[in-house]
Amino acid sequence: MEVSVREESTFDEQNGKHYEFDNKENQHDIFIKKSLPKVVKIDYKRLNGAAHRAMSCGERDFYEEMEFENWEVSPTLRDLVRQENVKHELSLLATQQEKQKEIEDQNLKRQLVIDVYNIISNVISWEKYQWIPSDWLSKWLNGHSFIDGVPPIDNSTLMCTHYRLDPLKVNRAKCIPVAAADILYDKYRGGPRLDENSFCEVCVKRRYKLLRFKMSLERDYKEVSELIRNFKEPFETSYVVGADSLRSWRRLAMEKFMDDMEQEIEDEDCQDSNSIQEDRKNESKESERIKESGEGEENEVIIYFNEDLLCEHGSLKTPDSTRKIVPREAWMILRKYFPGSKEYPIGSSSCSICEEKMENAQKAKKDDKIKAKQQRTS
Repeated sequence: MEVSVREESTFDEQNGKHYEFDNKENQHDIFIKKSLPKVVKIDYKRLNGAAHRAMSCGERDFYEEMEFENWEVSPTLRDLVRQENVKHELSLLATQQEKQKEIEDQNLKRQLVIDVYNIISNVISWEKYQWIPSDWLSKWLNGHSFIDGVPPIDNSTLMCTHYRLDPLKVNRAKCIPVAAADILYDKYRGGPRLDENSFCEVCVKRRYKLLRFKMSLERDYKEVSELIRNFKEPFETSYVVGADSLRSWRRLAMEKFMDDMEQEIEDEDCQDSNSIQEDRKNESKESERIKESGEGEENEVIIYFNEDLLCEHGSLKTPDSTRKIVPREAWMILRKYFPGSKEYPIGSSSCSICEEKMENAQKAKKDDKIKAKQQRTS
């Protein structure tokens, strides 16, 4: 008895082939073979980076193996390529992690800035505050995008020689609420912390004294100039001053004040020798010298008021162009700044020795004229 085997067939339209099989197992194998070319036909070389990243490890390994077969790569070279691929993937992963950390730091920094600004904008009372250097705030806001790169807060640049807040350096700092300062110090550390009570009392008093003196000096300078401008005829109450001293009296008054202040500092023993304070003093003197020289003075520099009135014998010079007559009101203002300067009323006598020399010179000149006249007539 013959057993007939049922044969089934199928036609592959893609390859144009006719497959015959006699059972379901063979039919399943044929379907697997038919599906393989469809996978191979994917042109993976034209895939973009996103498609490559979306591939599974198995798919990448499959394409890699295909290339190895096409180029007949040796097993040793295949292992080297795989190792380099692993290194490359690890480096890419490390780069991604660094970028992710940088993004997180930027977000933290952005949120910190927002919190500080919110505290400043919502502050109600400024009775309590703290000082932060402006240059540090600039670096914090503009220089670094992550927290770890910002240096600690350094307030030593705002301090005077007494280790307190210098009133001359407040223009280099900003005051912020205590809550905002606490946030910054918690994140970045640093110090010393300077609050509303950190001003140096000694430096503040000196600065206040200097500002008041400058205001008074400027006001008196204008008044003296106005009095001299309106002074026409000398009176018995008028005074004699040196012409050069009168032109330079504002500079001389400022130098005398600075010298007195420096002497007061040394007497109080409140500071050690400090180049910054000396430079500040020199700059103040130099600025006054420049200001006075800019007024067209070309005479020798006067050190003490009215010293240009004295002769070589230490007495009042004989009348000449170095004298200047001023009203009594102007002299009262000048004497306030130079109390140690000797005063010369308009009737003060000149040096007797100089007068005798001048008389002898005039007499000799007169005799010379007479002799010359006699010689011409003879």
